[in-house]
Order: sequence, then C-alpha cells, then structure tokens
Amino acid sequence: MICSADNLVKNYGADPVLDHVSLVINEKEKWGIVGVNGAGKSTLLRLIAGLETPDEGTVTLVPGKKISCLVQQPQLDPEKTVLETVLESAEKKDEVQEYEAKSILTQLKMNDMSQKVGTCSGGQRRRVALACALIRPCDLLILDEPTAVLTEKEAEALLESIRGMSAKGSAVIFITHRLHEILSVCDKVVIMRDGYVVKDVPAKETDVADITKWMVGRNIQTVDRADIKIDPNAKNIMSIHNLWVDMPGETVRNVNLDIKEGEILGIGGLAGQGKLGIPNAYQIGWLRLR
Repeated sequence: MICSADNLVKNYGADPVLDHVSLVINEKEKWGIVGVNGAGKSTLLRLIAGLETPDEGTVTLVPGKKISCLVQQPQLDPEKTVLETVLESAEKKDEVQEYEAKSILTQLKMNDMSQKVGTCSGGQRRRVALACALIRPCDLLILDEPTAVLTEKEAEALLESIRGMSAKGSAVIFITHRLHEILSVCDKVVIMRDGYVVKDVPAKETDVADITKWMVGRNIQTVDRADIKIDPNAKNIMSIHNLWVDMPGETVRNVNLDIKEGEILGIGGLAGQGKLGIPNAYQIGWLRLR
C-alpha cells in the first residue's frame, strides 16, 4: 500500500462536496477518476495530496512514500523561466536532471525554455506545471486533467510515460474527461457523482457507454419527438465526411453528418468528448459547404 483514504468528508460552507469516500491505493496501480463537473473528483485528489484538510475522515500515507501532484490551478512564480521552474521541482539539480527536464518540456512542446512563466499562455503554464509533476520523484503521481491542453499525439506520449512509471512501481491517479484515455491506460475506473463513489470497476470490464451511464445516473438514449417534422426532400446545405480533429483537450474521430435546409443541429456530449471539435474544424475550414 502507498496510501489510503478513509471516510473522507468535505464541505464548502453548506455545500457537501465529498460524502464518506474511501480508497486504498497500492503500488503500480493506475486509477482513473471520472464524473461530471462538480462530482467531487478534484477535491478528492487535493485531500489525498495533502493540499486540503478533510472535515471528517483521514488520509494515511505510508512513511517514506512521496506524492507528486498536478492541480487544476497551479501556482507558479511568474519571474522564473520555464526551465528554472521545472528544475526547482526536481530532487537534484545536476546535468542529469537538467537533461530530463529539457526532455519532458520538449515532449510537451515547450521549446522556449528561457521564456518567463509570467509571459506564458494559460495552456503553456499548464504544461509547465505538468512537467514539474512528472520530474518530481514520487511513489504516487496525481494528475488532474493532465491532457486538457495536449493534442491527441501529445496525450498518447504522456499516457505512455504513465505506463512506464507504473511499471517501475509508482501508482498513478488521474482525472480526465477523455474516457478513452481511462480505458487505455488505467487498471481501475472510479466513477463519482454528487460527492459519492458510485462505482469502481476494472477498466477491462467496462466501456464508455457504461461509464457515461454511471456518471449521469441514467442510460443515455435518443428521444423521438412527434412534433419534429423532417422533410425527406430537403437539400443538404452542409456535409461532414470522415472528420478527424486533433486539438488540445478535444478530439473528433471519423464523424459524418449531413445538415439539411430548415434543420437545427444540436451537438451535445460530456466535456472532452469532441463536441467542440466540430465547430473548431469549421473555423479552420475543414468542413465542406454545398
């Protein structure tokens, strides 16, 4: 065992955020925590990392074990350069660590390492914070939305790094809205809703449809509306064929749509599932108008 959480309760004012959540995290385990916004995921990870104190319950870290954590809103010194910031997170500051820091930053597409953090965009600062978490020696790596600012290719490289860390003995817990990442890299999926853990299941025994159902508390299905009339003779005014989009935090895979005259098209879905990728593709001219 690396650490355990026992009956964690956390309230912000009158609002309950976590309600008696318990977990035991062992060496080499890779956990994915999912849930809709407000389910309590980030709060749980902050309590495990020791960044906040629970109102009830305890977090126990095995003596000698270390935790490295990427939070959603990292606090970075704006006057330090990108490389200086990452090296400060390393246990040692020698040539080997500098090489590793540069390697991680290059993988994350942070090529201007002399740039001051204060001049970085929000996405760039997020990448710097991720590099800090990855270079810090640890037994448990906690990552809150690590791929939100990464493209699909960059995210896959990060997931491969997570697999490598796990093989060496580190445990990893991460939050992501990209459910296919959870299924690709994790041993266990923990689904949260309204401050509770409603399900934990081996990743190989579930799929996106089941996870989505547990996240929202019901089956997601289409609803036929009698008041909607579709003209079978209406002309197509827009066609989307085999659309693939790879943008930070959002991917679209092989989408096909035909939009007819007089139709109102709504695109919905959970965060990170691709709904923003289609309009962004339109902005850069990837869709065809007829």
